[in-house]
Amino acid sequence: MLFHNKLLMSSAMLWFYLSSIFLGLTFVPAIAQNITHIFEDGTTTVTIDEPLYIYIHKGVKSQILKVNDINEAESFLICEVHSVRGNLTLSLTEVPFEDEAVRGRNLGVVTILKPEQDTAEWFLYTNNFTGIALIYVKAYTQNDPLPGGCNQEFNLENDANIKVRYPKLLTNVDFQWSNGGFSRLMLPPSCEDVVMQTSLHYHVFVYFMNEVQTDDMSALQAVKKMLSVDDILETGRYVKLIHNNNIEKSDLNLVSYPCVSAVVNLVVTQSRNDILTSAAYVPTVINPDLLQCEENKNDALTIIISCFTILLGFLLCFFGHRYFKTELFIFGAIAGFLIAHITVSALWTHSLTVVLSTDIISAFVAGVLWLLVWTSLGIPVISVLMVSLVAGYLVSCILFFTPFGNLKYWENDFNYGMTFASGTMLLPVVFLAYTKLLNIICCALVGSYAIVFSIDILTYGIIRYIFLNSFHHMIYANFNKALAVTPFQKNDMILAGLWVGFFVAGVIFQLFSEKGRAPFPPASNIFCCQNGNEPRRPIVGNEREPLLPDNPPVGRYGTLGRVVPPTHQPYQSYTVITGFASSAPAPK
Repeated sequence: MLFHNKLLMSSAMLWFYLSSIFLGLTFVPAIAQNITHIFEDGTTTVTIDEPLYIYIHKGVKSQILKVNDINEAESFLICEVHSVRGNLTLSLTEVPFEDEAVRGRNLGVVTILKPEQDTAEWFLYTNNFTGIALIYVKAYTQNDPLPGGCNQEFNLENDANIKVRYPKLLTNVDFQWSNGGFSRLMLPPSCEDVVMQTSLHYHVFVYFMNEVQTDDMSALQAVKKMLSVDDILETGRYVKLIHNNNIEKSDLNLVSYPCVSAVVNLVVTQSRNDILTSAAYVPTVINPDLLQCEENKNDALTIIISCFTILLGFLLCFFGHRYFKTELFIFGAIAGFLIAHITVSALWTHSLTVVLSTDIISAFVAGVLWLLVWTSLGIPVISVLMVSLVAGYLVSCILFFTPFGNLKYWENDFNYGMTFASGTMLLPVVFLAYTKLLNIICCALVGSYAIVFSIDILTYGIIRYIFLNSFHHMIYANFNKALAVTPFQKNDMILAGLWVGFFVAGVIFQLFSEKGRAPFPPASNIFCCQNGNEPRRPIVGNEREPLLPDNPPVGRYGTLGRVVPPTHQPYQSYTVITGFASSAPAPK
């Protein structure tokens, strides 16, 4: 009985602990985020420089956002509202006129404070939106620059918002020039003041979210890390510095990475009277819709092609040199595919079906032709040269995937093309004298990348863009002006480690497996017998010459074939008389 009571008490305690853990996991995040629930129209009080999460319930149409106790040293405020799933409207006036309101998911309005003003109000219209939103108000003094204070294109008079557009394969980030700071009793400085405008510098920062996070709170927490100047400098990744010098424009292009979300923001700095001040624009989210990415992961055709490419990569990485003719066909097909796709896409506009059909046919023809080059000539240096150029193309892609590829120098197509070609020739220049080693390195490099490339397609990482960015650079006209700012997160680090591991393992495995074998297989004609292209020996010969050569078959230009002795005695003719051989000089 005592044992039974103890067992019941233990079970009750266990249930209590499990319940506590469950309740903690359920409610602690909500409490930690301090979410304010909005059930009806009314007024929400916001504190300056303190982010506020609100949950707007169904049926709420509008809210008044109010700030009290404004410091008299502050000259202007920026009120921001951020959501993930729906569009909101933020207005300076109760009636949202076009030049007094903005609509979208990442909104901000600038309020210029009047003398002795200590409160401010903004009007938020939900547009039937139900969900979580982030509200933030930041204040700046007369010494700080005014973000978007010299607006020329957007609707608001002072517009600190960042507009994002998505042209093909790119993300265009557009903003408006800032103005110098001013006190409440002063008029804003003239935007035509060249000295003032040239003293403003615009620093672009990007913060990448974690891999494919589709919940609203994760996205809003990422936005929270890019609200103020201090947050941006601490968590953001510096991208570019822009000057208002009548040469540069107030926008920039970034390479798009589908299924990778990021938050972009700008910090404008001004140096005046040896005092450096700064202010932040309104952050905005790039690629906020990630649900479609999860749906595309179940595409059967993508999975089949990726699995086939993985098997092909394993073949090249570990057995490419052993099956040399198959390797030549594959590399020839890759070169033909690249040349055909770049040429067709750059010169003509056709449907995707026509382009892919042309690419496949060109790849097959190029693979067969390059295989015929080997079977006809049998010279490894020539055949491996093309293999090394394909691998060198990948080396150049790696080089331009680094920050080295974001130099302004590469906006000129000639500069980019010549430098890219030089990188392509790096492998053959260094290793062409060691033809077998060069071939093994190229097989392992391309094969290992094919493996991680296919895995990356299924996981929506960044590794595949090592090749795709340079590939797109040669096809699309405006791609040369885009900055390739890449997130390198956990999945990408794992795939990069696998790539290095497969490459090293492939090189070592092939070196050991090919040890003691001929450097290259025989270059037999595929339409005739093996070594049929070698010169035939004369029928008449010296009877003392052995039927089998004394020296074993060694490489002819690195292949298997009989080496003709350097000093070969002239052949003699023989006359056979009743089974005895008598020699006579050969007729002249």
